[in-house]
Amino acid sequence: MAGAVLRLDAGVVVVHADLRPLAPHGVNDMISHTGGWSYVGQFGYDRHAGGRPVPSPLLRVGADGAVAAVADDLLVANGMALTADGTTLLVAESAGNRIRAFTVGEGGALTDGQVWAELPPGHAPDGMCIDADGAAWVAAVTAGAFIRVRAGGEVTDRLPVDAGRRAIACVLGGPGRRTLFQLTATTLGDAEPSLAAM
Repeated sequence: MAGAVLRLDAGVVVVHADLRPLAPHGVNDMISHTGGWSYVGQFGYDRHAGGRPVPSPLLRVGADGAVAAVADDLLVANGMALTADGTTLLVAESAGNRIRAFTVGEGGALTDGQVWAELPPGHAPDGMCIDADGAAWVAAVTAGAFIRVRAGGEVTDRLPVDAGRRAIACVLGGPGRRTLFQLTATTLGDAEPSLAAM
């Protein structure tokens, strides 16, 4: 989260890519594409100093460590999911309360950015995944629930989390990818309290 992508090289952790020139306030979630590159989201503002979210770029990190901005106007790019064929990237915009979709092009270029779903008020999205029907399961971190959302914004399912916990991330797995694994926490993105709660 401090601004670097790390790599395990012959048992030694090394810096694969320094993202700080394009992400001075820290990075967030990352997803890797089978083409050999990864996308990394960022906060885009100093959240510890009481700043306000501003549009910031989504970053592409190549297998060679090269870093480039591939989408410029995201409000706290957070969780991401790729369609099974790798041609569409969904990005959760936590401060935008929506999910954006991009067409994945040659070498990881992103085009055709559009709003895939506006979420209900107060449902800031965090981690997410895509199911077999193309709907997204989303950790609505500020709403205390995991929700299933279709393109266009229809919420078809809602799974509340226990009182005092927050929905952070989810993934489908198990036989036929029919089990939704959920990650919850009692903290909200603050490093020291999160480490202390472990």
